[in-house]
Parts: sequence; structure tokens; C-alpha cells
Amino acid sequence: MEPNLFNYATSELSQDAFLLWFLEWANPENAVHDSLLHSVSKRFLCHLINQPESYEISAVECRKQWNNIDVLVLVNDSIVLIIEDKVFTKEHGNQIERYRTMVNSCFSEKEMDVRTVYLKTGNESIHKLHEKTANQGIKIIRRKDMLSFLDNTGSDNIILRDFVLRLRNMERETNAFMNRTFDEWRWNSFAWQGFYMMLEERFLPDAHWDYVSNPKGGFWGCWWHWVGKRDHSLYLQFEQDKLCIKLSFDMGTPKNKEIAWRARDELFAKAKQENLNGVVWPAKMKLGSYMTIACFDPDYVFGQGVIDIDSIKGKLSVIERFIDRL
Repeated sequence: MEPNLFNYATSELSQDAFLLWFLEWANPENAVHDSLLHSVSKRFLCHLINQPESYEISAVECRKQWNNIDVLVLVNDSIVLIIEDKVFTKEHGNQIERYRTMVNSCFSEKEMDVRTVYLKTGNESIHKLHEKTANQGIKIIRRKDMLSFLDNTGSDNIILRDFVLRLRNMERETNAFMNRTFDEWRWNSFAWQGFYMMLEERFLPDAHWDYVSNPKGGFWGCWWHWVGKRDHSLYLQFEQDKLCIKLSFDMGTPKNKEIAWRARDELFAKAKQENLNGVVWPAKMKLGSYMTIACFDPDYVFGQGVIDIDSIKGKLSVIERFIDRL
């Protein structure tokens, strides 16, 4: 495989540098150097600032890490674009809103129109992305949005080509769960992120997923279907290839071993009565605020070969209804 610059320059600072370089090409004076790259950059910048492609851009000024903002772009001395650029990390501490307030203050004399973008080339829960758009009015640019602008441009610029290839590789690994056998992708963290995003989008609207750290090294988890019981709650959680029925003690409720063990015993008695397939005892139960009280054999959930998404949907529906009846 041909060496790719962005296989080595993987940090967010490297992606910042690419964005600054790429958006600088939208300057009209750069058209003489590479008219195709200028055209692609201008079209992308117009999309970021919510302007039609016919919008005339007369001047572009890119600033790196200005007051800790990843990428700041001044367009036509009338629009300020704030880009919070992330690969694998997430926006935190209401960063973008704080940057917007600061920029409004710094450019108050010019009455600049401030636009904000959260650009994420890694994967992130759809719920978290929607929270940003709903609460802060931020434009979300995901990897697939970047590819729609940067893929198949016809440009032979090697920097642009390497960046696009990097995004394509990330997209391919994220979608590996769709076309590779389960044994081929079950250890691929990108594929689990893609699998969870598919669950969110297609049939688990209440699902949330993220990386869960623990002393054993952590895992990519997805949790949903919380059901309140008389003295605890139950919910479902994928811990990558392990699907678990979890017990949770509500906030302020003392953790009680008898409640947890009783819930487990009632669950397995009910599973036997109803012939629920695939359910197995947990390797161990340790008293805590969140506990695994039952698991499902990966072969039951995922089968052999390439997964059948409709089959998984049906099995999850069966398990959800089972929890409801407990």
C-alpha cells in the first residue's frame, strides 16, 4: 500500500492544519495556482457558512488556534466561522458556545456574522450530535459530509488525495460489520461504533453508546431499554460481542445483594419457563450500582458469517419484551 501522510499525522492538530490549508485555497488569488482545488475549497466553505455556491468570496483569512479556537476563518470581512475540529475526542464544557460569545465580543465593532461548525471525522453518538444542533444551533459536519465534497473531485493534489483516502479507510472500517463475517470484525472498534450507529438510526432510537473504561481495559458499549421495577431497574447493554441484561440501583437507593440475586433468579426461572434462547449465566456477579445479571451467547445474537441485521432486530425485540414482563 502506498504511504499516506495522514496515517502518521493522525492528531487533531494535523487535521486542523489540513483544514486551514484547504480553506486557504478558497481565496480568489489562489485560483491561478490550482483552479480545481480553489473551486472545491470555495464550494466547501460556502457550505460551512450556509451560503449558496454562487456566493462571491473576495477574501479569506484563516487563523490557527486563535484564542484556543481550532480553526477561525474570516470571510469577506463580514463572516466569522468558528470550527471546533475533532477526530476521536468530543466537544466538552460548552466550548463552542463560549467561543461564539468571545468572538462576538472581540468583533463587536465590525458587527460580524458569527457561524459555528462542529466538524467530526471520527464516530460519535447521533444523540450527542443532535444535542449540539438543538441546544446551540451548531452546524454538524460529519465524515460522510466531508467525503461528499472531497471525494471524486478530479484533483491530483497529493495532500487532498491522502486526506480523502484516510477518511475512506475510516468509513470502510466503520462499515465493516455490514460486509465482513462476524469473526473478522468482532475485534474492530471502528466496526462496533458503526454497528451502534446503525442501531440508533434504524431501530433503537433510545440507544446511547460510548467508550466505557474499566480496570480490564474498557470496551465500546451501547445501552438502551431502561425498565423500572419495584426496587431496581433493568436495561440492555452491548459490551461489544457480549449482550447483557443489566441491573441498576436508582440514585440514592442502597445497593442490596438480596435484590440483585433475587432478580437474577427470577430472570432465569422466567427464561426457562418461556424457552428464551441464548441466555446464559454471567461469569460472576459483583455487587455494584450497575450489574450484569444475564448474558446472551454471541452466536445466538450474531450468528455465523455476515450478520443478518433484520434477524438481530427481531432477537432484540424478543429480549426487550421479555424484560418488560419480568
